[in-house]
Amino acid sequence: MLDSVALTDMAEQVLQIKVAISSRFENIDLVDAVMEAAMRHFGFDEETVERLGLAIREAVANGVRHGNRQEPTKRVELTCDLKQDVMALRITDEGSGFDVDAIPDPLTANNLFNPSGRGILLMRAFMDEVAFDFDNNGGTQVTLKKSLPSPPSDAGSEEDES
Repeated sequence: MLDSVALTDMAEQVLQIKVAISSRFENIDLVDAVMEAAMRHFGFDEETVERLGLAIREAVANGVRHGNRQEPTKRVELTCDLKQDVMALRITDEGSGFDVDAIPDPLTANNLFNPSGRGILLMRAFMDEVAFDFDNNGGTQVTLKKSLPSPPSDAGSEEDES
């Protein structure tokens, strides 16, 4: 169930998107659709949209599966601030947190064929910054940041008027 979607134009160059879902895997597609549309609107090319979408999907899926243990009464919230030069996302769950350093390296020989365990690796590979914060009352917040693409320059498009 989709709890809410909000789009707020907070200032000239700031756009905020909020999506809250109940902790069911089928709801992740809603987050995907909203974020893909936003990334295309802000000029990311298709390959980058796919890569960033995968990182965002992994963060939300981790909140649903590991954080909230798929309890539909618990929510995963995504807040995305799109500013002039950066997209900053916060994905928050209501779980008990985890030790980032205790996550096994998915690239070691023992883990190469495991069917899961690559989400954080993908987030770190496709985003410029990844951070984890843990609330003392429960809950994990993953922050993902990516620089926005530069607008195409107008250099060379002006005709010589001499």
